[in-house]
Amino acid sequence: MGLAYLLLLPSFYSVMNVFTDAVLISYAPAAASLAVFRATHPDERRPFRLPAYRALAPIAFAASSLLIYWSGLQAVEVTVLSTLASLLLLPYVARRGLLSRKDLRAGAWMIAWLLLTLLLSYLGSFGVGIIPSPYDTLLYLAVSLAVFYWAVRSGLEYNGLRP
Repeated sequence: MGLAYLLLLPSFYSVMNVFTDAVLISYAPAAASLAVFRATHPDERRPFRLPAYRALAPIAFAASSLLIYWSGLQAVEVTVLSTLASLLLLPYVARRGLLSRKDLRAGAWMIAWLLLTLLLSYLGSFGVGIIPSPYDTLLYLAVSLAVFYWAVRSGLEYNGLRP
């Protein structure tokens, strides 16, 4: 994938934006996972216990989401579309019995988050500018926080807990 990005993108700076976004796309869900694990395994022994996770987890998710958004439309397009392309592997995974409807339902928030990131990047000040700055950032921040709480709720329901 790295070689494909080097060949398709116009500059090394563009490639770095895409790689940074890819790291952030993997980082953001960890904030929601923290909230779910703390609720489902509150007494689990941990080498480090993040204080004030109820406040810090949504901030971490929102911050990583904003960094993705602010990287610009080109980086968002390449990263999000590359990530969504991995969904083409779902039928293969499902045929092997490694995926259930419950799994898909629990992960729907991530697909929505990626698609909303792409849509708002296009409509916002980094794209066609229909939503001007700073309103695009504020809207994206609100959407990101809503998706964070959807992700936590999905994780709790997946584990049999009612939020």
